[in-house]
Amino acid sequence: MPPALKAVWLLCEITGNGDLNPIEAHKSEESATEAMDLLTSNCEIMEVPLKTDTTAKAKSEDTKEKKTKGIKRARDDSVVESEDELATESPTKTKKTKAVNEERKTVPEGVPNGLKGFKFFFTGTMEKDRKTCEATARKYGGVVSGKIEDADYVVLGAKPGPKKMTAIAEHELLTLPEAKFFEMVKTGVPKEKLLRKAAGGV
Repeated sequence: MPPALKAVWLLCEITGNGDLNPIEAHKSEESATEAMDLLTSNCEIMEVPLKTDTTAKAKSEDTKEKKTKGIKRARDDSVVESEDELATESPTKTKKTKAVNEERKTVPEGVPNGLKGFKFFFTGTMEKDRKTCEATARKYGGVVSGKIEDADYVVLGAKPGPKKMTAIAEHELLTLPEAKFFEMVKTGVPKEKLLRKAAGGV
């Protein structure tokens, strides 16, 4: 059994707002650096230590109940705020919100069977509705994987969880930012990937 990772190195794209959006996970800093050298976008490497000791686990369990209570109070407050906002919400704002929601739930046009034979796993917060992303993969021949390690591609939304990024690094999985996934929907899986898949690789 291979030794547990003590850290993963995330290759993050720097957004227009200055936020770091993880796009790849690597087992070593050297691997992440090599990958960054191949990219043209503005990126940064971030080391994420992994807590594996029992003390950290116990501490996490210890604070779980407090966090849950805090979340419940915050949710209760947000319900009240939402009701107040609805009372003063203008018809124009409501129409815009509905239009955005409809767009998030619309499956885009793509190449028929362009994703056929490939498994996709979605993680993080998607700009489009998560169910729409999964429906898009299925519509164009792809399979939505229930396990991250079985996926040919992991599609990353904003702020993917550290456990998922660790799994990506451990299994050396291919990743796609959400925008790149929808580009692939329009063009189909690249020919070189199809050939490698046919030869038994990805």
